[in-house]
Amino acid sequence: MCGTSATGEFRYMDCLTLTPGGESVANRFPDVGTIVNTLVQPIVVIAGLIFFFTLVFNGVKMAFNSGDQQVFENAKKYVSTSLKGLIIVFCAFWVVQIIAFLTGVNAPL
Repeated sequence: MCGTSATGEFRYMDCLTLTPGGESVANRFPDVGTIVNTLVQPIVVIAGLIFFFTLVFNGVKMAFNSGDQQVFENAKKYVSTSLKGLIIVFCAFWVVQIIAFLTGVNAPL
């Protein structure tokens, strides 16, 4: 029966499926570490895309507004801030990977 364990307790995660009639959520994500490890990769990709578009947009602003010192300095500030954010995201990615390795969580990335 859906959600009933061998001891008779109800496990609601066994009733939830990712697709109709497909694999249960409990089988796909057996623990919190697997969920976190699975979510990290898309977050890193999104952060990389945000950094890329911020770099291009502000690089163009720096190139075309070099005569206006205030606009140039603001664009330069945004480029350096986005670079710092990207570094923080990649450091967080590796911290999660190290913790996953040390705790033995085997989630594909």
